[in-house]
Amino acid sequence: MLDEIRVWSKARTANEIAADFDNPLPDPTNQSGLELYYGIGRDDVDEHAGTVEDLSGNNRDGVLTTSTGFGDGQPRFLEPPQQTLSFDGTTDAVTIADDDSIRIGADDFSMEAWIYRDGFGGDDVILDKRDSDGLGFLMGIDSTDKLSFFINGNTTGLTVTGNTFIPSNTWTHVAVTADRDGNATLYVNGVADGSGSIAAEDGDLLDQSGFVIGNQGD
Repeated sequence: MLDEIRVWSKARTANEIAADFDNPLPDPTNQSGLELYYGIGRDDVDEHAGTVEDLSGNNRDGVLTTSTGFGDGQPRFLEPPQQTLSFDGTTDAVTIADDDSIRIGADDFSMEAWIYRDGFGGDDVILDKRDSDGLGFLMGIDSTDKLSFFINGNTTGLTVTGNTFIPSNTWTHVAVTADRDGNATLYVNGVADGSGSIAAEDGDLLDQSGFVIGNQGD
């Protein structure tokens, strides 16, 4: 399950991550650099229309979808006390259409989400923005159950992996900040969990793909 999904057009600081990872963003339309924000509250999800509202004020609503279209397999909104989206671990996804304004290019960026896993040992996709040529980036949980970040800007791509085991059956906050000519830093529950240089992938991410939330994993 996923909740409180945020994408920023800047590399957030450690203090910024720690300050608000466990709180809803106040006045999200006035948050500098906030490009996408899916809070997944009851009023944010329209299962009839098949959409999830973007609370950033940028009007980039997500679409509930599967590889076979709408139906029982689409991400399932859970009523309170768990206000979140549940995925089937294979084809369920929320997609956000490609737009010039969410193409990262050579800029810094950050991603955050609350996740709830119901198993171990799988490659769980959280946020994916890669095109058919493999250019772009992905945040997920790898087969060793650690937070992982992949980026491919101009070579064959590289991966930065965290150090903390991500448990199942509990909520965990994960985040990645990407300084394109420096390091990517991974965070678990507001605390830095590893970093690695991504300067070799500082090329323009010319991906023309939308964002995909979920699709594989919990």
